This record gives sequence, C-alpha cells and structure tokens, in this order.
Amino acid sequence: MNYYYDWYMLDALYVPIQYYPSKDVKEIRFTQIKSEKEKKYVKKYNKDGHVSYYARIDEDGKEIPVYDFEFNDFGQVISSKAFKKGKLKHTITETYEANGGGRTSLEKVDSKGRLKLRNTWEYKSTDCLSSSVRYKGNGKAHRKWIYSYYEGCDKEKTELYNGEGKLLKTWSYACKEEGEILTKKKDTVQTCKWEESDGEYLLKIYQTLDEKGKVRKHIAKYTLTDTLIVERKTYDGDDNLLYESKYDKAYNKLTKYIFYRKGIKRSENNYTYDGNLLVVQEQYFKGKLRSKSTYQYQDSLLVKMKQLGKNGKETITLLEYPK
Repeated sequence: MNYYYDWYMLDALYVPIQYYPSKDVKEIRFTQIKSEKEKKYVKKYNKDGHVSYYARIDEDGKEIPVYDFEFNDFGQVISSKAFKKGKLKHTITETYEANGGGRTSLEKVDSKGRLKLRNTWEYKSTDCLSSSVRYKGNGKAHRKWIYSYYEGCDKEKTELYNGEGKLLKTWSYACKEEGEILTKKKDTVQTCKWEESDGEYLLKIYQTLDEKGKVRKHIAKYTLTDTLIVERKTYDGDDNLLYESKYDKAYNKLTKYIFYRKGIKRSENNYTYDGNLLVVQEQYFKGKLRSKSTYQYQDSLLVKMKQLGKNGKETITLLEYPK
C-alpha cells in the first residue's frame, strides 16, 4: 500500500518520552536525568494537542530545532520541517481533499529544494481510494496501486504495478467467510474477513494467505452491546499464537501486550492505570523484569516519570508547564 512515514519524525513523538497531554496544554519543558547528566527539551502543541514544534535545549539554554509542524483547520499536517543540528534537513508538504478529506499529495524536498519523493492519491468517493502513485526523485513513476471495489468502499482487490505498468502483486478480498478453501497463488495475497459471536463478545476475524502459503489470522474481540475493544490476537498457519493485546475497552487503554515465538512467550508489557492515567508500566523478557516505569501526576498532568532499567540504572524525566 502507498503509505509514507517520516521516521525522522519519531523524535518529535517519542523523545524524551511518549506523552499526549490534554488539548489545553500549549508547551511542555522536559528535563531528563540519567547518570547525573541532564538533557533538556521543549515541545509546543496545537489546539488539538498535537506536537507543533520540538527542540533540544543546549547548555546555554538555546533551543536547537528538531521538527516543526504546520496544520490546516482540520488538524491535518500540511507542512513539516526536519532539522539536523539546528539546520534544515528536509521539508514535507501535503495536500488533502476538501473539508478534511483524504490526502491527495505528498512531496519531500531537501534543504536545497531538490525533490526526493512524491506520492499522489486519487479517490472515487470520500476516503475511498481509486489509485495512488509513488514517484522517484527524478519525477518518474516508481510504483502504482489500483484499487477495485464491489459496492461502495467494499474492497475487491488491490493491484500493484511498477513504473512500466507491469503487474507485480495482487491483494484479493474475494474471500468472505471462514471455511472457504484458499490455495496459494503467484504474486497474490488473499484476504478473508468474517464476524462471529460467542453470545458475550463480537469477534472480527481477518485472515491472509500470501503467495508463499504463509497464513496470518487476526482476531479482535469486542463487547457485544457497544463494540468496545477487549482483546486482539494473531496466529500463524499452525494456530501458534504470535501476538496478544488486552485492552480496558479502549484502544488508548492497553493493559497487556505479549509477543510469542513458536507459541512460547518471549516478552510481555503490563500497564496499570489510575482511572484513565497510566501509573505503572512493566516490561518482561523471558519472564524476567527488564524495566519498570512509574508516572506521577498533578491536576491530571504528568510531572514526573521514573524508569528503572535491567542494569539497575535510573532515568528520571521531569515535566514543566509554562504559563
């Protein structure tokens, strides 16, 4: 699928910590203390609570920009600028359909204005893609996706072509129920979707079979009355559990995440809440505690995070909210 994510942007989201404050917060200043050394950062937020500016603060108190975002009236990013050592590295501009609709173009240029990447998207109706193209820096098409549907936005298939128009791969959504026999097909990923109910929960199942015969089965469990998420699991073709997530009836309230290898538990993350506030996060590997983070709040705003690593070293992050 024609997605693009600027990995350089991860700094703005996850450094020094991942935290999404309430919408009325305009700025947070972070101080991170590790091995008696301090690092300082500042983040500014737009009216919707999204990071609009992120910078490191040097020893002289000077802000060294890392990322700068501009949003439209619908909260969509229309411009993002990445900096390296305070100097512009690249700029990404994006356009959308009217009234907050789907993205229609994305262009990435370097600090000298040279085109590095361009993607386009076209729609048959609101949020229903008909085609998308990824271009090289020289402006030539590199990949093209064509999306076909039954009625409305009910997918029939997705086809991927190279820049010369040769079909490379097909995703088929013709399978609609469990028990339908699928056999592997060259350059084709086949997908089955269906729903079940055990009387207490609604189960939504999504199963794929790729051209090599590899099967993945994803099961999401929801409350039956109000369709709130409770659990998600992923299995391989031999019904070995690969991933497991548990939720407290909301995607943003994850309580447990487990990774398995060949059906054996390898790692586990546990999350404890006080109301809707995360207060403890524990990470285990092969049954042994690897790290533990505790969170302290004041008036529902995070003011301190303390992380204890497997080597016993402590990292403390303090948050200040300028008036």
